[in-house]
Amino acid sequence: MKTLTTLLIAVLLLATLGQLAAQAQGAKAEPILTLSAIKCAGNQVSIQFILRNVSSGDKVSELVYKYGKIPPAKNDSIADTYYYVDTVASGYLDIEEAYVVVDNSKVHMSNPGAHKGDYVCGKSLVPSPGLPVKRPDTQVKFISTSNELRIGTVR
Repeated sequence: MKTLTTLLIAVLLLATLGQLAAQAQGAKAEPILTLSAIKCAGNQVSIQFILRNVSSGDKVSELVYKYGKIPPAKNDSIADTYYYVDTVASGYLDIEEAYVVVDNSKVHMSNPGAHKGDYVCGKSLVPSPGLPVKRPDTQVKFISTSNELRIGTVR
């Protein structure tokens, strides 16, 4: 009798775990829009957004933000992802709001203000007062001997 009871409990547990796994697989992750990068592209600035967790068959709109509208680009190697790329003039950029519409639902940017700063591309760097400047990473290295002091820049 004890073996039969243990067997019934094991069968019930397996059935319950199977139902939970089926529910977890059926749950659809919400789409997420992220500002992924702002970087120099020649004399202009490239702004890149990524929209993830989009199911096949979902209708995806263009991206709307303060500098205009960007049509979506699909990457066939990643099934649930769309890319949005725009190019704007150099200068201070702070993107606080952007959105797309996925199947009649607005998806707002998840990281407002990310990557903000002065982007002066192809020109000498002249920062706005009190704002960070995006520069290549450099280190200053002091090389000293007994008779002289030399300063070199290392990239």
